[in-house]
Amino acid sequence: MFAFTCRGVYFALLFYSAEGIVLSTVDDQLPIVEVDDGYPSSLMADFQWLLKVGCTWEDIQLLQKESSKASSSSSAHLRHKLMAAVDAMQSAVGLKDLGQLHYEPIRDTQNSVVIVTVSCVTECHSCPSVSLRWAKIGKLTKKQLANSEESSVGMKQVVAAIPQLIAFNQNRQCNLSRGLYLGYLKLEASVDLLQVVVPLDMPSVLPHVKLRDNPNVSKEEWLCLKSDEKQTDSKLSLACVEFVQLLYSKAKELTTKLGVSDDDIEKHHVYNAEVVELSPAVAFILLLPSSDKICTVLGQSSPMKQDTSFTMLPLPLFEMIQWQTYQSELIRLYCRASATLDIDQLLVQHCMREAFSEDEIKTARARQEHISFYLKCIEDVWRGMHWMAEAVQCGRDHQISALCSVASLREQAIARVSCDGELSHKTKRRLPSLDGFPSSELGELRVYPAYDPTLDPNTSVKVKNVSHVTCCNMSIIALT
Repeated sequence: MFAFTCRGVYFALLFYSAEGIVLSTVDDQLPIVEVDDGYPSSLMADFQWLLKVGCTWEDIQLLQKESSKASSSSSAHLRHKLMAAVDAMQSAVGLKDLGQLHYEPIRDTQNSVVIVTVSCVTECHSCPSVSLRWAKIGKLTKKQLANSEESSVGMKQVVAAIPQLIAFNQNRQCNLSRGLYLGYLKLEASVDLLQVVVPLDMPSVLPHVKLRDNPNVSKEEWLCLKSDEKQTDSKLSLACVEFVQLLYSKAKELTTKLGVSDDDIEKHHVYNAEVVELSPAVAFILLLPSSDKICTVLGQSSPMKQDTSFTMLPLPLFEMIQWQTYQSELIRLYCRASATLDIDQLLVQHCMREAFSEDEIKTARARQEHISFYLKCIEDVWRGMHWMAEAVQCGRDHQISALCSVASLREQAIARVSCDGELSHKTKRRLPSLDGFPSSELGELRVYPAYDPTLDPNTSVKVKNVSHVTCCNMSIIALT
């Protein structure tokens, strides 16, 4: 235990405190356990399964006991070894909760892979093992840099990454304050991986800007986004006009902050199929780039990829981090059920291969059908949480029915500010400004009163638009 060789898969633990100290071995390296001396092809799939287990560390011994029944199976071999390594680490530190797994394993030039779990401890208790102690981060770094052994390459990388590991662990736990937000969805695709762009200082959410403190969207506001451009003459309330104006101005603010060119801003779309509710207090409206830019290919340049304040996360891992931040109890229950059923499925597949008589085959097949049914039930319930996959599919497939263009928002806001017959002159003066909106007539403001002006129907008044004009000081130019 706590040995690091040149090649293999390892499980490492990073316990840190606010005082800048970490749990280390007497050899000044992080506690680390060997999982496997090779590099299994199923490593990444099993790592994603381990992310589920990481939400319910207390079930490790039970899962390990069950998986041991099929440990000879190639599909369950690495999972059994991973759980054995976790169990050994729990025994070494005397704690069940090992914290949160870092979103990606650390790889070195010697073909070693280190899976790291990170946790912040409030109190540095005495270590249950004589081979462990608390040490300053700087001491570990200095000791590893002085180590010239070839076998220490992987540990050097892990120790060198401690500041980044701690920073990411702290940032992933940051919650947004109560409110409604506009989030920007941008992805990168490779052959077998889809990654999403997230802020480095808050990786549990998309790049965003706050719209308002109230996270709820009224039916009237939402219908305003779902209406087409031909319906801009319909009479809407002041709240709807303000909502459209706010959404447009914030979309412009967000895209400008992300380095989007002026020519591309109005090619973006608002995803109007749903409001994404991360929690009862935090909701998102999604802003999508044009269909040809929502998902770039690996190696293609973009302003966001060059910005060091953003990073890329694999889509399943981003969803896991987001759920752990905003739906921690729900994701814990889901992962507990899913991880247990995954082990049961491996066991029944092993039994199917070993079954010889017709009765054994029939029993194994019936059990497999039951497990498959429960897995399908869980996934059906959980499918509603996979909002990002649906939004991406919509954005890439030109499903305009579920999209509202930013250009359309702009036109709606202009039309409704200038044509809404329910808004009086005094009410219009309360509307937020529309940066960049051209006026319909230079130097004039056309007013349609909401009260009875004792004039003929469809009569309007042109008011000279000068700086000293107020509601009580208007110069009538003409009646039309």
